[in-house]
Parts: sequence; structure tokens; C-alpha cells
Amino acid sequence: MKHNKIKVQAIVKAVSSDSRHSVKVETDSDYKYIIGIAASPSLPSGVIIEDFKIKNESIFEDDIEVRIIQSSTNVSCDHRFFTLFNPREVNSDNVSIDFNDPNYSSAYNAYFYILLTNVKPE
Repeated sequence: MKHNKIKVQAIVKAVSSDSRHSVKVETDSDYKYIIGIAASPSLPSGVIIEDFKIKNESIFEDDIEVRIIQSSTNVSCDHRFFTLFNPREVNSDNVSIDFNDPNYSSAYNAYFYILLTNVKPE
């Protein structure tokens, strides 16, 4: 079976409180590198990402506001990802995200995305 060179893998977590939320997924085994990450434009801008890990390695040193990895729908799809300048090699490895929404007011689904490729970045 032939696979695309690029894949967007969604990470979804139902949010129903203002507590800390954690989500963990395994990367698609057909893709070998994570080259970008993103958050849905519909995610509340006050959300704080406390930790974003690939293979148990944190991507950011400190808590960050979700808007750092978020773009509006006015941005073309191929430019919506926060680029990892050091792509991470993966093989069905775990990606985990810990976040909270201090301004929580009603339930929603939090969507994060990882951009995968099976072509070694140069």
C-alpha cells in the first residue's frame, strides 16, 4: 500500500471542567517524523499548554498559551503548523499533551494536530 508523504493526525480531548486535562496518543506507524504541531482555531485562546511531549521529551520549556501554536482559518492549511525545526523521529511513539483552561465556561472538544511525514527532512 502506498502512503502519502504527509499526514495530519488529530488528537482530541473532551473538556468538561477547568481542571488539568491530559491526552496521549500513539503516532501512525506508517509515518516516521513529526515536523509540526497545531491547535484548532476554535480552541479558546486562554488555554495553557503545560506540557507537550513527543517520546517523553518536552517540546516547550515552560507553560505556553495555546495561541503560540494556533492560527486563524484565514491562514492557508499548509501554513497552519508550528514548525519543529528539529523534526522528531517517531515509530508508533507517544505524543502527550497536558493543558488547562482557566477561563472554562462550557464543555467543548479540544483539537490538537501533529504533522507527520515518512520522508526524512533535510
